[in-house]
Amino acid sequence: MSLLTRPAKSITLTDLLCLGFILLPVSNALGQVPLYIAGVWGLVLALRGRVQLNRPEILLAAGFALILLASVFYSVRPDNTLSKLNRLLLFPLIFTVPLACNGLDRRAQLLRLIRAALLGIVILSLYDLVRVPLEVRAGTPLFHTGNMTAPQVYMITLFLLLGHRAESRRPGLAGLLLLLLLITAGILLHNKRGVWLATLLVLPVWTLWSRQWKTLIGMILIGAFAASLPFVRARLDNIRDNLSPRHGGRYTLWEAVAPRLLPQYPYGMGFNASEHEDFRTIIDHVNADLPRNERYHLEDRLRHLHNNLLQIRLELGWHGVAWWTLWMLYTLWTAFRPAPRELRLLRGALACAVLALLLNGIVEYNFGNSEIFMNYLMLFGMLHAAATPTPATPQKEGRTA
Repeated sequence: MSLLTRPAKSITLTDLLCLGFILLPVSNALGQVPLYIAGVWGLVLALRGRVQLNRPEILLAAGFALILLASVFYSVRPDNTLSKLNRLLLFPLIFTVPLACNGLDRRAQLLRLIRAALLGIVILSLYDLVRVPLEVRAGTPLFHTGNMTAPQVYMITLFLLLGHRAESRRPGLAGLLLLLLLITAGILLHNKRGVWLATLLVLPVWTLWSRQWKTLIGMILIGAFAASLPFVRARLDNIRDNLSPRHGGRYTLWEAVAPRLLPQYPYGMGFNASEHEDFRTIIDHVNADLPRNERYHLEDRLRHLHNNLLQIRLELGWHGVAWWTLWMLYTLWTAFRPAPRELRLLRGALACAVLALLLNGIVEYNFGNSEIFMNYLMLFGMLHAAATPTPATPQKEGRTA
């Protein structure tokens, strides 16, 4: 058969998901394209009856998606809400990922997805290791070279790496140490203390689950070295200043804004509807009755409450935050419940990645960040794939030309 007549290899769902995992850390704009395509593809397969839509994780995600959609009708800024409803096309990733990993080769497919995530994070870390020193040399303070998204992706990938290593014994020791150093450098350079704390809290959970004691000892040594770095100590020493009205960040949002703004919207403001001016109005009203030296400062451009529960409550009301909490609790129960040893280590690593994201969500509205939201959904899908018993016979994966 000639090259001209030989049929091209079909693109699979796993190919699209891997491409999304590789590109997402590098560029959100590029990475979301294959993930949106995969989500739409999974939705088509669901409509054709290829997906059991009565599964609890799917029903919980679908219910939350419906609450997002319904918020359009009571949103205080409908245009803001409508502008983000394209995310509804990503929700099918929860069943698209298990569908892509279905069959007797589920373990190999999950490991392939993790390797794609590792490739993406290696590209990001190499970029950061060049970018950050150049920006600092040009006069930018180290703190301002970081962002909120990248360190969370580094954190997720750390647990995926540990799970891949525990499940497959790969990469080897040299490769593992190199990847750990790259990921640790990325986490530190972005200067996000919430990520540092979430990582430190979840590493012992992973150790208890996996019995990988040497990994914990190695991470303790790396953490001790990191704590000796001047910029790390400076960030930790600055925590007290952050927890004051004069700083204008989370303390102001949680202590002054949230208690006064939430009661005004028992059913929520609408998805993505809050703006800085809403917070500014509250602070101006509070400061009017305070002496000058006791007034609250509010950082510019803040438009969310830097906490998943508070912001979802503000946007979607009590019913929205209750449903979201039920969804997250079910996910964690699925992750950590006793189950057969099949894929146990992979499931534990995925569970730890989700738990770390949720812990970081105490100090950051990371469920609302588009890139982190896609990582949440990918992790949910991989987690449910790892927690589902392998079928007796493989099922064919959907394909497209």
